[in-house]
Amino acid sequence: MRYRYDWKAYRQQDLSGDMSRDNVHRWDGYVTYHINSDFTFAWQTTLYSKQNDYRYANHKKWATENAFVLQYHMTPDITPYIEYDYLDRQGVYNGRDNLSENSYRIGVSFKL
Repeated sequence: MRYRYDWKAYRQQDLSGDMSRDNVHRWDGYVTYHINSDFTFAWQTTLYSKQNDYRYANHKKWATENAFVLQYHMTPDITPYIEYDYLDRQGVYNGRDNLSENSYRIGVSFKL
């Protein structure tokens, strides 16, 4: 578990019309499971919480992100992976908000 505080150096107008900082509390959690010597599954979750009078695109003071990763340990130095991220209802498209947002990644990690 990890905690971070995202502090903004600038002020902007909040929902009540006051000038304040859009600061965020952030909690990250990780769980890793070694399926066997070749495969590892990981889940990473993040909870964001606005400190002042701001909202996310889901109309709440908080939002979550969850990443699910499957890694293949090809060699000790090369690890291909696939990842699926659910980014809560943060999507905004054509003037609509509160839409489910997802991302997908395929990549390779190299140890140098």
